[in-house]
Amino acid sequence: MLEEILEQKVPHRKEVKKWIDAMNREPSGRCITASLEREAEIGNLRSETLAEFLEALGKRVAARGIPLDPGQLLMESRDGEPKQFCVAGVAHPSRDDRCSRILSARQLLKYYGCHLGYPSNRRGERKLLRNVEGGSITAEKLRGTLCGKSPFFGWVTKSEEVEEVVLRYDAVERGLQVRDRLGLSQYRRNDVLVEVKCPHSFCHSICVAVPTAIDAGDDVWFRPAPDEKGWGRAVDMSSLDVGMSQAVHVSCDMGSSYDLRPIGPVNHDPPKPVYDRLLRINKGGK
Repeated sequence: MLEEILEQKVPHRKEVKKWIDAMNREPSGRCITASLEREAEIGNLRSETLAEFLEALGKRVAARGIPLDPGQLLMESRDGEPKQFCVAGVAHPSRDDRCSRILSARQLLKYYGCHLGYPSNRRGERKLLRNVEGGSITAEKLRGTLCGKSPFFGWVTKSEEVEEVVLRYDAVERGLQVRDRLGLSQYRRNDVLVEVKCPHSFCHSICVAVPTAIDAGDDVWFRPAPDEKGWGRAVDMSSLDVGMSQAVHVSCDMGSSYDLRPIGPVNHDPPKPVYDRLLRINKGGK
């Protein structure tokens, strides 16, 4: 599929071919290129959008060398040009779905609570968590934009699925279960997860879409397959089965209509990827 698009006279196609060849030399890279191809095959990522993205990628390779993470294009831009490539999935969750974003206490303190004067260490995180749980720190007192590693968009899951995990598991296991079922490999042992529950109007007021392989960047735990209800589905890192629902949204400011809730600690580092299994999943298998 990528080769076919390159034959359509995509500018800088030689540079894009260099990127594809470099990616396919590594197991993790093969998972990423397979996800891009699968997204185009199933129609969640329009071929026109993919072609435009590859053109921008080729320009980047020509100017600065090969980025192993295609998502770097979204992070490195300062003029906003690559915004057209993110939140570009063709399927959308229902407007009635309630969404939640999962963060670590470390992220919450660093990106949203640095003005509170808490120390930027574990002691500060514990203090923040106590005050969130006690109700003295609400989303209204935090400052920042709800987004991910790119400044243009963030990730959410279904609030009802987070609630199912909270009700099913005790405080020791909840954080690990949410981390693994959402494929959040960036969270390691001793991170404490927090739920930011978005308002009921979230899917009404901003663009929310099924994630594409471009949104996922270098995340090998991404599964390129929207379900019939307009959500994507993560790969459960512990079982490699279908994980929790996920979607991406354009960046927005957190405000008083958002709710905060500690989920619990993550008591294990993430498992190492089994690349042959993940490659089959990314190609549409099991």
